Amino acid sequence: MPSNKQATSLTVKGAASDYAALKSRVEILIRKGRERAKTAVEGEKVRTAWEVGREIETDILKHEGRAAYGDRVIRRLAADLGFSARELHYMVELARAYAIVPTSAQLTWGHYRELLAVNDAATRKQLTDQAIESHWSVRELRSEIRKLTGGPKRHSRKEISFRFLPKRGVLN
Repeated sequence: MPSNKQATSLTVKGAASDYAALKSRVEILIRKGRERAKTAVEGEKVRTAWEVGREIETDILKHEGRAAYGDRVIRRLAADLGFSARELHYMVELARAYAIVPTSAQLTWGHYRELLAVNDAATRKQLTDQAIESHWSVRELRSEIRKLTGGPKRHSRKEISFRFLPKRGVLN
């Protein structure tokens, strides 16, 4: 605890304004630190989602001859890891849509989930650049996607499920 001498020194003319300025600078530093931490966490969420999606996609491709393997493995992983199957599907779609991990500090996992609704890579890239440049929220990005596609903002369950074409030939 400050001594009475220290506490009273803040009430001296000039010291109070110095304290107010110090307090203001410290508040700004704390706010900036929290913003940097939030940005770092969001960046790691995107990186982790991409890495998980890539890992699942690699495993699915190793077993591509087995019908419905992708859906089964995702459902099992979801149950074992405490994720929703839909979220894991989004992660796989992220890895498919982006050959390398997206590193934009301005876009969150929510932004990338919305961008997955855009099938055309060039259009997706253009929207990504606009979202970064204009500092769009997820809601604003969703609205822009809706304007372009004229359709629903999210994938339906049927759109994100894995579809494997049957191999034609003699059975057994």
